[in-house]
Amino acid sequence: MRRMVFDLETVHSAAEVGGWSNVQLMRLSAAVIYDFERGEFLAFREYETDDLVQVLSRAECVIGYNLFGLCYRVLSYYSRFRFDRLHSLDLLDYFRQKTGSRERLEDLARATLNRARETHGLDVLNWAKSGAWEKVAGHCRQDVELIKEIYEFGLHNKFVMTYLPGGLVPQKLTVDWV
Repeated sequence: MRRMVFDLETVHSAAEVGGWSNVQLMRLSAAVIYDFERGEFLAFREYETDDLVQVLSRAECVIGYNLFGLCYRVLSYYSRFRFDRLHSLDLLDYFRQKTGSRERLEDLARATLNRARETHGLDVLNWAKSGAWEKVAGHCRQDVELIKEIYEFGLHNKFVMTYLPGGLVPQKLTVDWV
């Protein structure tokens, strides 16, 4: 199965475009894909969205964090591709259905991998607005690496760890993804 890990960063926050109902207006700043088959990372700029969509369309499974709520909705501004036809594992959606809460990528990474994100959303938005594409793409790649490692950990161990809301001790969450 051709699996790809995908994430993107935007130019604008939801607040700047009038809320989450206007996500498609947030504009793509940078996107990164990890292709398991090729063992490589691919980075894309806003003007390369056609290439990005073409690569994603070849995946048999797209793995990401907030694919349905953010990534695919942002890409829908640029493409008529039916992202709902992609077999996708959205970790945010997966854990929301499993636990009833929004598991943060940061919490999954800290608890499962003992790693923290090096940069955060406001920094990335500021870099995007100032044209610092390399910094934005670097942050996006780090997120793709974290998503990939969390996915692989769960695939091999059949569980991941997280901090549930208000919790100080990591909790084990069983997973059944392929």
